[in-house]
Amino acid sequence: MYEPSIQEQLRQHLDGAGVAVNPIHGYHGYSSWTITKDSSILPYDDDDFDSRVSCEGVELVSRVLPVGDVGFQEIREVVALVRGKFDVKLNMTTGLHIHVGNGSASFEDECIQNLAQLVTVFEHQIEAIHPQSRMHIYWAQPPSDNEALKASEGPFASAEVLQESGKDVVDVINYGKLRAAAYNLTNLVEISETKRTIEFRQHQGSMDADQIVAWADFVTGLVSYCHEVSPERFLKLILRFGTDKDFSVLHLMEIIGKPHLVEYYRDKLIHRERPRIALPNPTAGSSEELGQC
Repeated sequence: MYEPSIQEQLRQHLDGAGVAVNPIHGYHGYSSWTITKDSSILPYDDDDFDSRVSCEGVELVSRVLPVGDVGFQEIREVVALVRGKFDVKLNMTTGLHIHVGNGSASFEDECIQNLAQLVTVFEHQIEAIHPQSRMHIYWAQPPSDNEALKASEGPFASAEVLQESGKDVVDVINYGKLRAAAYNLTNLVEISETKRTIEFRQHQGSMDADQIVAWADFVTGLVSYCHEVSPERFLKLILRFGTDKDFSVLHLMEIIGKPHLVEYYRDKLIHRERPRIALPNPTAGSSEELGQC
């Protein structure tokens, strides 16, 4: 008796619930959800894995969603549909990738420059969101593992390299056109790509709708802040808090206009020792002041 593939079963389930979902085969764009295989997902290191049960890596790709309540609610609904019918296993080989775009346009050079410097200077603060299994791995290499930035003495020196790179910041942050970085900007410069997006790749795989939405809310907030902030306030942020050992990703959330995320993440952060960073004469300024454009 013929039994549809797990991808087709999932497609039929979502389609039957009224979710716009593409056929399994062929390319159909991003106006509907897409279900495909992912050979990089493996069942090893999973104590709950039963070798008598067949297992297959599945990648679930959303349609292009609006940022905000409407898009986030759709994520919650689709996650609930999947969890209600399928036994989904997650492990260290699964990941959550968020693509942030600006419609059919790209982003201004200053926005890209700001974001590259922000995630480099505050790399360790942002990493507090992620488990150890997502630290310094091939599929999501952080700025500190970047060959073009490794020779720099700390994140501030790296930020200077990025500043000096000008329009070539993508070539620096994704040195050698490396897509397998925590922050993949290559889609912004490859004209053949159908998605002009910034891809955030470091988050662990998740079927927790609150966790998915919180991370999506945070990274879209980062991009919006980098797009809107004035050069003066951005510089104050880097100089005032880049060396502050008490500055955390929670403070960063407040500055980018996402204070509601503080309560969600407050008890979920993983505290790790940070490298010592020195910068003479940092510019004064409060987080409240820096939260304005």
